[in-house]
Amino acid sequence: MHRKIVMGLMLLTNGTCLYATAERNATMHPLMKAFDKDKDGKIFYTEASKSLQEDFCQYDVNQDAYIDEIEVTAINVSSQK
Repeated sequence: MHRKIVMGLMLLTNGTCLYATAERNATMHPLMKAFDKDKDGKIFYTEASKSLQEDFCQYDVNQDAYIDEIEVTAINVSSQK
């Protein structure tokens, strides 16, 4: 009996995570979709395109070594492809 409850809980949790991920991807900034290779919500220098790398420090406003979802909104998408 205990084993069935745990399995049911695991299935429910996994389904919820998958749904949340799909919903997040639908609202994600285009640059985040394109360059966030490990899908952690941050663009590290090595994940960025060459043109984005040229101005990386300018976009990383808080100088924490990555461009996050807030900082990416300031980037002109058409000039970074």
